Amino acid sequence: MQAQRSIHTPQPSGRAKEPRPRGGAPLVSVCMPSFNHAAFLPTAIESVLKQTYPYVQLIIVDDGSTDKSLEIAQGYASRYPERVQVFTHEGNAHRGVSATANLAFQRSSGGYWCGLSSDDAFVRDKVERQVTFLAEHPEIGLVYGPATVIDADGRRVGLTFARDLSREPDPLRSLLEGNYLHPRTVMVRRDCLEKVGLRDESLEYDDWELWIRIAAHYKIAFLPGPVAYYRIHPTSTAIGQPPEFHRDRNLEVMQALEAKTFKVGGALVNPFNRAMIKLNLAYLYFCAADLNRAAEAMKAAIAIDPAVLLEYRFLAGWLIRRQREVALFTRSEARDYIGWFTAHASVYAPTDMRRTGALDAIWRLKFALLLGKYGFVSRQWLRRGELLLETLRAKWRR
Repeated sequence: MQAQRSIHTPQPSGRAKEPRPRGGAPLVSVCMPSFNHAAFLPTAIESVLKQTYPYVQLIIVDDGSTDKSLEIAQGYASRYPERVQVFTHEGNAHRGVSATANLAFQRSSGGYWCGLSSDDAFVRDKVERQVTFLAEHPEIGLVYGPATVIDADGRRVGLTFARDLSREPDPLRSLLEGNYLHPRTVMVRRDCLEKVGLRDESLEYDDWELWIRIAAHYKIAFLPGPVAYYRIHPTSTAIGQPPEFHRDRNLEVMQALEAKTFKVGGALVNPFNRAMIKLNLAYLYFCAADLNRAAEAMKAAIAIDPAVLLEYRFLAGWLIRRQREVALFTRSEARDYIGWFTAHASVYAPTDMRRTGALDAIWRLKFALLLGKYGFVSRQWLRRGELLLETLRAKWRR
């Protein structure tokens, strides 16, 4: 579907005008999907225009806003025609964040890409710091960092959790556990996106799936210190959603990766990573009370790589990192689940791994519970973890 240009006639290439970098400096394209954030949009736009790095192209695609967002964006485009370009979908339709972000990228021309939501903002030196880093590290395809959380009035609330995956032995494996990259903080080389493809418009958590595809082919890096502002306000889409909302969207991501593993290629086809996808599916199917599919996914994970059962991140992750998902066990359900898990492990894992796997699980659950006692998880989750540990011990004694 062809996009409509709001202000200026599109260039023959279909891409927007661009600032002219000097001395070989790369152009950075900031792609901003915009939808009904008129109150916050000026702050977002000005945070890009006031970057300490001068060669920045801002591509705004309005996604059928019903407030004054499009009018505000057009005003900036008329004042800064060489730096701000505004597009809409055909017929000013509303097509969602993924399609809007993809259109913005297609209309951009910079060698580096950043995404920014219309209710968030960049730290003033965000682009400069990341461009400098990528120039000095040509082996890196993506760089990210933490974000400062602000409220509707711009007051600092806290700092987003930002895990430095570049320090870990296998960043891709860590990304398969969860999305540790805040999208407002990311900068990616254009050729990386052109190789792995744009955002999957069938997914709601499409950014996570995109980072996994990139990490399957390229190294990623972390820069300490906040590089963006993430705004929490009453109309934020993820605020107040029930656990099932996140569970189902995580499940969609894992199902998509399962279907396209060999198409994505790279490190994703590694047997352990393929088994991790299956193991995540087993967990999510169980949370959705689909025990038959959970059992099949568990069997498949062990068949691909039995060593996946020793992955401490999955075992301890029940208690620490997966609190937002629907693993709300009663005492009996917890016992049933750990019995189901160990039963499949004992049947399908090689004999020489059974003892090691069970002992390893006990010690890693102990470690998770120790963290829980120091406040990393709620008392409710701590008690559930204790039940899991008791049941696992009982199974082992048999």
